[in-house]
Amino acid sequence: MLYDHAERAILTLINRLSLRYQLKKKKSPLKARKRLISGLNEIIRASKSKLDGHRPRLVVIAVDVQVNPLECGTDETMHKLICALNDNQIPYYFACTRTELGVSLYGKVMYGNKVKCACVAIVDYQGSEVEMTALTTMMHNSRSKFNTLTN
Repeated sequence: MLYDHAERAILTLINRLSLRYQLKKKKSPLKARKRLISGLNEIIRASKSKLDGHRPRLVVIAVDVQVNPLECGTDETMHKLICALNDNQIPYYFACTRTELGVSLYGKVMYGNKVKCACVAIVDYQGSEVEMTALTTMMHNSRSKFNTLTN
């Protein structure tokens, strides 16, 4: 039950941030700052950034990322991503499916197929501070409950 509530909160936050970015971009394209980053390699690159405004504040990784053990495959890229996030102390959560993340981020179906996205990073959550604080508190509490149950 808690997991469903957290998942809904994540998808709602991503959807609102994406909508705010699209509205700002339509109103004044030069002033619009990216709020969300999608894609494994893009998030790895952003997490290693020295500029504070370009570093992710939170990363959501889909639970159904396909396994590919080949060189430079998904397994190796996921390992690089998680190492980069741990090195830079960026919180990350495994939640939602690729389809749910893609639809909440892009909000559309392309060519009859739903858009899929393996991971999304929240870079700027201005205007959604309350939702972001509630989400991080909820995730921290669920992680601490999990750790007490497993120890």
